Amino acid sequence: MNDVEPALERGRALILGAPSLEALRSVEAEAFGKRSELAAITATLRDRTPDERRQLGKALQDAREELDRIYSERRADLEAGLARERAASERLDLSEAAGLFSPGGGPLVDAVAQPVPRGHLHLVTQVREELEDIFVSMGFEVAEGPEVEDDWHNFEALNMPPHHPARGMFDTFYLKAGPPQSLLLRTHTSPVQVRLMESRQPPIYAIAPGRCFRRDTPDATLASFPPAGGAGRRRGDLHEPPGGRA
Repeated sequence: MNDVEPALERGRALILGAPSLEALRSVEAEAFGKRSELAAITATLRDRTPDERRQLGKALQDAREELDRIYSERRADLEAGLARERAASERLDLSEAAGLFSPGGGPLVDAVAQPVPRGHLHLVTQVREELEDIFVSMGFEVAEGPEVEDDWHNFEALNMPPHHPARGMFDTFYLKAGPPQSLLLRTHTSPVQVRLMESRQPPIYAIAPGRCFRRDTPDATLASFPPAGGAGRRRGDLHEPPGGRA
């Protein structure tokens, strides 16, 4: 039995020292297969007493199980390393490959790599930013507000109480939250102006661009549109001056 432990250590060294899957397969028989020291010790069991065979047999079985476990772990490590190497070799650097195509999306070019045209902001976004720049240059601020509004800010604060005929043109999206028809997707950006006037005293000069939602938009595939409302309030004004809404 004293020979089992050294044989186990030599088998462990053979397995852990295998640098590749092919090498690992080649040492399997020598480590714990038919050509192993454990196999040679097993052949001596017939010459042992019953008590020695029982103890030696258990030691041999434990050693084989240990070497089998080490072999499986080493194989898994080598397979993982091989997979990492394969992934690294097949990896495509899109930032480099993109520059190898012509601006028109043609095949690879032999000359100096041409940069691929990048995307751009949506036209609506471009117009909105231009409008913001124009009004900011005139001293206006850009105000923002929630897209989900309550009925008071969206309608009643604008002199449109319940059942007012003017509400019919908005054909609104109401939310299933709170009392019926108390919350909705805003139908214009005027609520932003209302909230602005609630939070401060004149003078107020602001525009309120942003998305609004109605079911009567010209494009049946969309439920939103991007208006840009605005207002100017001086001290003493009671009504919005002509031209105060954009």
